[in-house]
Amino acid sequence: MVQQKQSLEKCSSLNVELVFSGHGMIIENPADLLKERIKEIDEKANKYISIIKSGISTASGIAQLRYKEKYEKQFFNIMSEIIGYLDYLELQGEINKEMEKGIWHYYCN
Repeated sequence: MVQQKQSLEKCSSLNVELVFSGHGMIIENPADLLKERIKEIDEKANKYISIIKSGISTASGIAQLRYKEKYEKQFFNIMSEIIGYLDYLELQGEINKEMEKGIWHYYCN
């Protein structure tokens, strides 16, 4: 998540008029789309902070709350996203983690 946001920010700093994505339509004037994607990362990160503040402290607990019936069917993708955001928040200094009985628990600073 950190690398993705940094990449989006770097692309935002370029004066680009067209993006050839390789798997979709040509994107004209991508600045607004890049800003929206960066905003979405921050909004989703804030949702995870809210979940942690509510008392759910494990990646698995967060995933089960956030994705309910999709949790088991798409376990790898969901846990990859959750852990990516938790790592992002930890690197930003928003959360910390502690190991308890072999399980990481996350806490807001």
